[in-house]
Amino acid sequence: MAEGTDSNQSADIVQSFVEIQKTELALREQELRIARSEEQHKYEYACKVVEANKEDRRESRTTGVRTLKMALIFTFSVIFVLTAFSALAVWKGHADLVKDIAQGLLIFTGGAGSGFAFGYSRGKKECAKSEVRK
Repeated sequence: MAEGTDSNQSADIVQSFVEIQKTELALREQELRIARSEEQHKYEYACKVVEANKEDRRESRTTGVRTLKMALIFTFSVIFVLTAFSALAVWKGHADLVKDIAQGLLIFTGGAGSGFAFGYSRGKKECAKSEVRK
């Protein structure tokens, strides 16, 4: 009789073990579905972020090109006006006026270049200091 009870108990234990395994398998399948869903959402989010960055970079490049064009147009316009004025002054016999303007421009551009270099160097040093603080 004890042998029948033992076999019933072992059958019950095996049955409960099989039920637990089925439950664990179902839970694992659910976890995998959730993980797959999370990965899909991450992928969709990453695609949207890449698309937004691409659009932002396109706008940034367009703005940069437009700014460069305007700077070049302005620079060439100033050069053209100065050249035309200088040619007219030399043609009218006022070469000393052109010489004085050239000296003034030389002094101005030297000072502007020195100021730019000083400010650029100072900015780099301050940027390096702020990076060290972080």
